[in-house]
Amino acid sequence: MYTNIQARKSDPIFALNEMFRHDKRSKKIDLGVGVFKNDHDITPLMKSVELAEKQVINNQNTKVYKGLNGNEEFNQAISKLLIESSSVRLRSAIIQTTGGSGALRLISDYIYSINPSTTVWISNPSYANHYPILNDAGLKVTHYNYINAETKMADVNAIISSLMLAKRGDIILLHGCCHNPTGADLSIKQWSILSDFMIRKGLIPFIDIAYHGLGDGLEEDAAGLNIILNQFDEVFITTSCSKNFGLYAERIGAAIIVCKHYYSVQYVRKHMANLVLNSYAMPPNHGAQIVSQILNDCSLKKLWESELYEMRNRIIENRFLFYSSLKTQDILMIYLLY
Repeated sequence: MYTNIQARKSDPIFALNEMFRHDKRSKKIDLGVGVFKNDHDITPLMKSVELAEKQVINNQNTKVYKGLNGNEEFNQAISKLLIESSSVRLRSAIIQTTGGSGALRLISDYIYSINPSTTVWISNPSYANHYPILNDAGLKVTHYNYINAETKMADVNAIISSLMLAKRGDIILLHGCCHNPTGADLSIKQWSILSDFMIRKGLIPFIDIAYHGLGDGLEEDAAGLNIILNQFDEVFITTSCSKNFGLYAERIGAAIIVCKHYYSVQYVRKHMANLVLNSYAMPPNHGAQIVSQILNDCSLKKLWESELYEMRNRIIENRFLFYSSLKTQDILMIYLLY
């Protein structure tokens, strides 16, 4: 009864990863799963992470649960890293999660528990796991156009044209930076135009920022998010520490719900915690301790920021090399330079 089921379609990215692992060719290049690699094809342990982890271990005397909300020092540090306004931070209910995907699922479950008939709009194309997570949570998912067919850049007019069909109260999922899979981000002007439209339309923003610091910089990558936060009473945010801290296997992320009123935070957080209790119960603490140690130590944070700078430059250089190689084959993809 419980094993007589039909196979679900495999995730294309992880299926490609399996094919890559079993391919015997020596010059193969993995362009599938999004992990940073150096010139030696290794995903390195960041020096700031290595130093922070040693400090954490040296000062550690227990492995006790941190609670349903996770590591509170981590929660506050991540909130401060993302959200410029201290008043907005005070209106934010924050929960540490099992990675960015765990944050996406928690927010999806929260939305469904409050209003099961909610429609969530995602970009076309979008991160491959957005639709499955939202859909499996029971939410209705539809798409808005995102890319200009000619320029291959983000097209705010196309987005707005699609969202003209959205109803008041619909939720719009936007990539905070480093749009996955296109790499084409909204400009500051486009963020402002879209934000104004969403306000008039009565739409609710949901910002997924999984690559914070790997686009143009920490402040620059969060600029669109903060434009939204300065205009909206309610915002959903999901973030991940997998990429920008290189803590892929530690599964560290956060779900943030910005509330209209300060007094709502405690109730929203309790509701989120109940959803966590009925799921994985407690998030892992080790990676959260490492991130907290880095963000709360001036020298470690400075080192981490310099490592992020080097990672960004490598990504930009590789994009240029990819563009140049394609150009020699008469394939022109100018958008790779932006």
